[in-house]
Amino acid sequence: MNKTDYIIRQIAKSYKKKYENYVITRIWHLLNNSDIKFVTQQHITRPTGRALTDMYFPQIQLHLEVDESQHFNADGSQVEPDIVREADIINATGHTIKRIGIFAKSLEDGIERCVENSIENINQQIDEVVDFIQKEIKSKIDTKTLLLWDIEAEYNPKTYIDRGSITVDDNVAFRTIADACNCFGHNYVGYQKAFAKHAIEEKMLWFPKLYENEEWENEISPDETEIREKKKSDHKAYFDKAKSYPDNLKERITFARVRSNLGDVMYRFKGVYKFDMPASEHAGKIIYKRTSDQVKTYQPINYE
Repeated sequence: MNKTDYIIRQIAKSYKKKYENYVITRIWHLLNNSDIKFVTQQHITRPTGRALTDMYFPQIQLHLEVDESQHFNADGSQVEPDIVREADIINATGHTIKRIGIFAKSLEDGIERCVENSIENINQQIDEVVDFIQKEIKSKIDTKTLLLWDIEAEYNPKTYIDRGSITVDDNVAFRTIADACNCFGHNYVGYQKAFAKHAIEEKMLWFPKLYENEEWENEISPDETEIREKKKSDHKAYFDKAKSYPDNLKERITFARVRSNLGDVMYRFKGVYKFDMPASEHAGKIIYKRTSDQVKTYQPINYE
């Protein structure tokens, strides 16, 4: 996938939402900067679940929300769930949120109502957001902290090997299991198994489906600090075997099999997890608790 394909597919995701599509495309065209990445319908982990923001700029950690009519009460005030949701996102990520109000409060005949803003007003709000983004980008350029968007480097193991580590905040996802394994001393080409041994450390590499599927009832907690695994057939026998198998007791560097927001299968880094025996016995499921949200990467040392 190149940048052109990525940008077109991101914008196309909002084509059924006329206001959102207008705002996203106008912002992108006004910025006119292909070194800046944006994501539409960005997933955010909240304490009570997950949320989507309409547009996200990862290089400056900015989320944009397009407030259509469903975001307002009849009197034009913002709905309470939106207020709580915004606070959750800020508290969970530390990121900035900007809002474009398509509708606003208006006083007509002494009654407060929610009415649509004029195109001039919407465009003015967009201009203010674009100005904010450009200032944030300039600030990062001035301090030499802006990482230019390189779509090939983003999915290349060498990027993270050279960096020396991967963290959850990096939002790293690889196209293949082999690419993820190659960050930890391997030199695989077509490896596809859900497990691999770390080539250097006494850890395992794990690539689970963290949702219910044909064999497993798996899930990850809303804050992503706990993974719960249960085999659909004869879980007790699987559990008893898992408790005694040495590799299962090692920490697991975990890349969950997910769909990207463009629909592609990816393997996203979730952290390092370890089998919690007491919690598992109590829950009747195998429980893995997150021990770290970052991990060291290594150059390949062998030739598989």
